[in-house]
Amino acid sequence: MPALSDLRIARPCPADWTAMAGDERVRRCGRCSLRVYNLAALSEAEGQRLIAEMEGRVWARLYRRADGTVLTRDCPGAPASTGRRIAMAAALASVFVASEAAVDRVSAFVAGSPEAVEAVVPVDDGEWIMGDIAVPEEWAVSPSRPR
Repeated sequence: MPALSDLRIARPCPADWTAMAGDERVRRCGRCSLRVYNLAALSEAEGQRLIAEMEGRVWARLYRRADGTVLTRDCPGAPASTGRRIAMAAALASVFVASEAAVDRVSAFVAGSPEAVEAVVPVDDGEWIMGDIAVPEEWAVSPSRPR
């Protein structure tokens, strides 16, 4: 199956992720009542499996880096396990010890808050995008899916 970086958002959505009910993996939109999946909180394989199981009918939130890759849980710069969170938080704290704002971001990261996902994304002029995904033809989505 092709990489998640081949995905495009067919219909971008302006809804606010932080206002939705749910966790860092999936939330329910209060405007349209659809589930929105955060690909940054899934591994590449989990994201591919989700799209295959849903026959491509998925609303997703993704972070596309400047180089075009889609951030997933298992790629560099992604949200880490608790042990890695603590190590990364300690490293960040030592670099930003004088900045109160940085300490707040490190604390949120260690706590694993949904906002921390955005806090650990490398600054690379990428962007968060949310909406109905457009599955590439080579993913062999069911012919019954309307295009």
